[in-house]
Amino acid sequence: MARTPAESRHTPDLCAAAYEALLPRIEAVEAAALLPAPPDVRAVVRVALETSDLADEEELRARFARLPAEEFSPTVTEALRETARAMRHMLLRRDAAEGQGSGVLLQEEFATAAHDTRARMLKVALHYFEDDASHAAELKRIGRKKGHVQLRDDLERLANFYEATREVIERDPKWYRAGDVVEARRIATELTTLLKAAQSDELGQWDARLAQAYSLLLPAHEEVRAAGQFLLRNGGAERFVALPGVRRRARKEEPRTTSSEAAPAAETTPAETTAAEA
Repeated sequence: MARTPAESRHTPDLCAAAYEALLPRIEAVEAAALLPAPPDVRAVVRVALETSDLADEEELRARFARLPAEEFSPTVTEALRETARAMRHMLLRRDAAEGQGSGVLLQEEFATAAHDTRARMLKVALHYFEDDASHAAELKRIGRKKGHVQLRDDLERLANFYEATREVIERDPKWYRAGDVVEARRIATELTTLLKAAQSDELGQWDARLAQAYSLLLPAHEEVRAAGQFLLRNGGAERFVALPGVRRRARKEEPRTTSSEAAPAAETTPAETTAAEA
């Protein structure tokens, strides 16, 4: 039977709920307990969700439940799923912060000047070029989306448009202002500066929480993976894969032995043993 797509199993609402429920534990992770962050958090979340889905398959779920409680707690699989969902929500929020600059509060006078300049320049452009097939599509996109990033981009587009069509635009007797191109670029530049400063703070907060959540995710994933590889040790253990980019602790160097000395057997983890057996 085909598996349900991840988008249906881990919807934005479920991910948001997981984040809210897990937030106290995430914030309780102290700096000293943080694990080295992986280079690709998105790939880590994807693999973690795939592992939790695999462990939740009907047949495997029953086998996980039969493991001795002192060796493996079924709650670990749930913890893995909910932590991965929470991290997925955090990535979505981080993307939104990066794309919208929603955390920026503009001074009223500055915001009014920015919106008025855009509205005034757009009126002139539409008056002359609304029915021009080569420009209409571009002009109709301006002002349709809200947000500081869109406002900045609209002003830059209008400044460029004014300069490209100056001979026509400057004939407008009512709305055209000779200084609007300079004003639009000045406002756009200031918006860029404000957005970068605000985004840096907000993105830094999400990055910090992702690092805390990852420090909860990795131990849960390794435990589920080791148990899953044990259960599938006679075939299929490779389905439980490692998280991408996980930094393993370096093994302590053993004293060198002579050729006549037998080297002690290396200690292996259950996951390594089962992977070898598979």
